[in-house]
Formats: sequence, C-alpha cells, structure tokens
Amino acid sequence: MGQLLEVVFEGLQISAAQDLVNEIVARSAGVARAVLEGDDCDPGISVADLLGRVSGAALLLLRSMDLPKYGTLEDVSVRLLRSEELIDVELGVDLDDVECPRALEDALFCFAVEMAERHEVSRFYAGLEPAADEETRLFTGREKGPFQFPKS
Repeated sequence: MGQLLEVVFEGLQISAAQDLVNEIVARSAGVARAVLEGDDCDPGISVADLLGRVSGAALLLLRSMDLPKYGTLEDVSVRLLRSEELIDVELGVDLDDVECPRALEDALFCFAVEMAERHEVSRFYAGLEPAADEETRLFTGREKGPFQFPKS
C-alpha cells in the first residue's frame, strides 16, 4: 500500500452519515470487508446497523466505486469515526491504484461538493493522508489547494 488520499466529511448527524454512506455503497461493487471496533463483522451488515453499533470506529472496504468524471476506483475504504453523537466519514484511496492523480483530484472535488450539498455537510476536505494536515490538502470545502498534483 502506498500513499493514501483521503476525503473527509466531518461532524455529521447519524442520519446524514447513514444517507451519505448508503449512497457511497450504492455506487460501489459491494462491500468486501466490514470491521467494527477492530473486529471483522458480516460484510452484508446494513449501514444503519453499523452506525447503531459503532462507539469508536468502523471500516467498510469496497471492492470498487464508480466516481463520476473519473471512472472506477479500486479498493476504496470508508472509515466511520464516532465522537458522541457525530460521525466523521472518511474515504480512502491508495494512490498506487491511480493512473492519473490530477484527474482523480478534480473528480473527487466535484464528488465531495455534490455529496456535501446533497447531505448538508458543512465541513469537508481532501488531501494526502492525514488529510487533517492543511499543507497537503487538495481542497477544503469549495476552496482548492494548497497542494495540487502535477498535470499529466
């Protein structure tokens, strides 16, 4: 596994997180693995059940995901982090699996803006792992940069 690219949707209410994750899973070829609090669980677990049971962290590994304006991403991770009654949803993509990072950057920006609008997410950003590092952010909300992949 190489460098990871993360897209983070922060501070969602449980219902908004459920809707967002359901939409992401619907764009995928299915869940290959599910992990709840560090233990494997049934990959067929519903998002509602997973969110109802998570007190710290859960992970869904998707076989692949269709990303508009890009194509198919392989082995996408969806991490759910719970803090009291709020959920952070983090998508992870291994850059070793990406032919054109700049095209992915542009497609993820459009995807994140669309998902944020549709699910009323006020805080979202993406960057190299850890995306919390503002110096390696591809975008924060609707503002791009400061990091940018070179044009291919």
